[in-house]
Amino acid sequence: NTRALYGKGWKGVLVEPAQQNFDFIKEYFKEDKEQQIIQTCVGNYDGEVTFWDSQGDAIGTTDPKHMELWKKNYGVPYKEVKYPIVTFQTLLTKTIYKKFDFVSIDIEGEGNFQVLTQIDFNAIGCSMVCVEYNGIDKPKYLGCCQRQGFRLIHSNGENLIFAK
Repeated sequence: NTRALYGKGWKGVLVEPAQQNFDFIKEYFKEDKEQQIIQTCVGNYDGEVTFWDSQGDAIGTTDPKHMELWKKNYGVPYKEVKYPIVTFQTLLTKTIYKKFDFVSIDIEGEGNFQVLTQIDFNAIGCSMVCVEYNGIDKPKYLGCCQRQGFRLIHSNGENLIFAK
C-alpha cells in the first residue's frame, strides 16, 4: 500500500513479521537509512503469538479463521511459527519516527480492527489512513475512523481509505 509513496521520496516504518518477507524487504531497503523495517506482529497485547507463515506469500496471519479460509479455498501452505507481538503503543517506542502523515493497516483478519482502535491518529499527526477490511463489517470501521475526524474517500472490496 505504500510502495508508490516510497518511490516519491516518502520515508517511514514498515512492519513485517514473516521471515522470508522481512528478509526481502530488508535487502530492498538496505541502502536507505530513512526507512525503518521492524520484524514483529502488531496486535492487542505484548508478548508472543502463533503466526501462520504463508512462506513468501503476503497472506501470513495470526488469525486462525483467516488461515483456514486461505488454506481450504486456495491451498495456501502455512507453516506455524511463534513471533513477538506488540501493541501499537509499544511499536511506537521502537520507531525512529513518532509522527505519520499516512498509516496503512494490513494485518489480515480481525487484527486490522484491533489495531485500528488502538491508534490516536491526532496524537501521531495522521491525516490519511488505509485499512484492510476485506468487505466485512464496514460500518464498524467507518464509525471508528469518523470518531477521529476522518471521512471515507475511497473503498473497494479490500481496503477503506480515510482522510481528514
